[in-house]
Amino acid sequence: MPHSSDIRGEMIGLKALRDRWIQSVSTRQLKRAIARLPETPTAGEIIDFLFSDDAVPIQPWQWPEELGALARLVQARCPRTVLEIGTADGGTLLAHARLAAEDALIVSIDLPEGPFGGGYPRWRIPLYRSFTRPGQRLELLRADSHAPGTADRLEQILDGRRIDYAFVDGDHTYEGVREDFELCCRFAHDSTIIAFHDIVEHPAETGCEVHRFWREIRSTYTFEEFIRDPEQDCFGIGVIFIGGGNVPAEVLSQ
Repeated sequence: MPHSSDIRGEMIGLKALRDRWIQSVSTRQLKRAIARLPETPTAGEIIDFLFSDDAVPIQPWQWPEELGALARLVQARCPRTVLEIGTADGGTLLAHARLAAEDALIVSIDLPEGPFGGGYPRWRIPLYRSFTRPGQRLELLRADSHAPGTADRLEQILDGRRIDYAFVDGDHTYEGVREDFELCCRFAHDSTIIAFHDIVEHPAETGCEVHRFWREIRSTYTFEEFIRDPEQDCFGIGVIFIGGGNVPAEVLSQ
């Protein structure tokens, strides 16, 4: 198995190259490629696109098999209110927007220059706005998800709505992921699902402690884990069901 530090080192280098490429020549190309997607693609179509050559500038830092299982779950739930903490290159944002309800509100919170993912520059904002369908609304908060003011801004945006689905992929320290979970719970309801990225134990030098928090909370809720290989030392997705419930059989069977 590849070592997570090697993978992330390569990804950081690729990210710098991708950013220069996308800013100079590929924004229009990527938008045209996205425009060729079905307006309501299947989870499989989204995953195929995100890991294709057309989507290199927004390719997620995840295993396709793990993200594919999550995408099928999101498609089955068809959430109307989505919160994503940690957007970075934008691949998961595209998936969440296209798999959510046609009138969904999608909120992204991303810390510029954050240590886990690096945030995204302002010039990417118009690109991310092209991810949504006509009836959807996208709110991009380039802010610290732990700051009290950010929670207040989120409350204003939601305007009484509760979150159906949240994806937590921001601060990967133990305290950081705990605070992000608490933020999600503040606006959750009985049927909310919350997904966490990087639940597999990573080497200590990466600073990733999501696995510690994940091991604590998963015993409290109905949960599911999407892990490609039990021997891997990076990535992994965990999902908790706030009010109980199970992953649909069709999600697990593919």
